[in-house]
Amino acid sequence: MKTLQAETLAQDERGSVVSTDVLVSFGKLEREGYTHVAVTHGAKEWAVFDCRTQQLHHTNGVESFWWMFDRIVAAF
Repeated sequence: MKTLQAETLAQDERGSVVSTDVLVSFGKLEREGYTHVAVTHGAKEWAVFDCRTQQLHHTNGVESFWWMFDRIVAAF
């Protein structure tokens, strides 16, 4: 939790919109000044439209990256 929060604070400007899954480590982002939108994969939710930001949020890009990364590492 501390690592994810520290990296988010270091990399993303406060006030930014952050899209994540529902991992508890991201729970404090709103209190830190971010707009946080979470996608609940356990409920078969792959994208969510947020009325506050007027945007569709998903984590497909980053999940695709890690899926490919895992396959590349496994090949070595």
